[in-house]
Amino acid sequence: MQVGDRILYLEIDSAIPAKDKRFAFLADAGCTRTMNGKRVYRLRTVKRKKQISQGLALPLTDFPEFANCKSGYDVTEKLGVTIYDRQPPRVGRFGFLMGRAAGKFPGFIRKTDQERIQSMPRSLLERIQDHPFEITIKMDGTSCSMYYNNGKFGVCSRNLELRDPNIRDPFFVRVWNRIKKVFGYDSRPSHFIDNSVYWDMEKRYGIRDRLTEYCKATGRNLALQGEICGPGIQANRENLDQRGYFIFDIWDINNQWYLLSDERKRVVEALNQVTLRQHIVSPLECVPELQEVQRDKVPEYPLDYLEGIDAAIPDILAMADGRGLCCERREGLVFKSKKDANFSFKVISNAYLLKNEL
Repeated sequence: MQVGDRILYLEIDSAIPAKDKRFAFLADAGCTRTMNGKRVYRLRTVKRKKQISQGLALPLTDFPEFANCKSGYDVTEKLGVTIYDRQPPRVGRFGFLMGRAAGKFPGFIRKTDQERIQSMPRSLLERIQDHPFEITIKMDGTSCSMYYNNGKFGVCSRNLELRDPNIRDPFFVRVWNRIKKVFGYDSRPSHFIDNSVYWDMEKRYGIRDRLTEYCKATGRNLALQGEICGPGIQANRENLDQRGYFIFDIWDINNQWYLLSDERKRVVEALNQVTLRQHIVSPLECVPELQEVQRDKVPEYPLDYLEGIDAAIPDILAMADGRGLCCERREGLVFKSKKDANFSFKVISNAYLLKNEL
């Protein structure tokens, strides 16, 4: 390729369908993975000739279907490219930590994701210096949304709504009892097939009761969105002693927007004040802010660069390196505007990506 040539670019964490023969060379690079039962090629951060490579650029001439498209055209849907989803690990022969699906992810909730600063258009980059930011630690786990909407409570993984394991499906109970008889798993409970780390977090924090009571009292419909981290999840890179649920966003279902940071904290505090009539549960907590894990004070306008955004980006990337909540090397940082709930981005630590081969 030469300077000025048109290219097709795919970001890291892209999951490319393996059936597209134009990407077959990625198999030799060790990019083959299985996601949702299908073979994909997963792009990750690598270091080549002492340079960090984050993404894949190919000549547009290899993709004649996009020859007449303007620069900036989003090719992901037509190529079938999705975000690579690292699911929680398998536990045992017949059960999964994620539990069983009840349906697709609800359409009335926005999926959890943040745009990487390297992928932001210049028009958004130039807005950074005009905003005060809440800067939080990006924790490496599995995302989980829990919602109350017009009388219904639900728990979701990144892509699916999950069945409540406390509601027994007679068919699966019969199947599991048959499996126990044939294979001799008499010591395992019949609900083993429904085990779910997501619903375990609901039980530990009493979220169903808390969110239901709060929403009924205020007339709101809300979705809590957070990261589940701890032993057995993403190699527990956060080095936690037990699993926890760390809230990073609250989605207002009625108004279809995210709450600003100050209101989010007030809602979490109000949820912790809800009196629960059952078992003792843990208090809800938010993802830690950068100020909580470093000694130096974080200014309200941390990205106020008079020399422009081009000079600021290397410093922003450098901010991503540092301690996490309980680990020496964090995944990165998330920046959320305190003025505009729709303006946010993430900065991933290159050192973290290379160390963990992500």
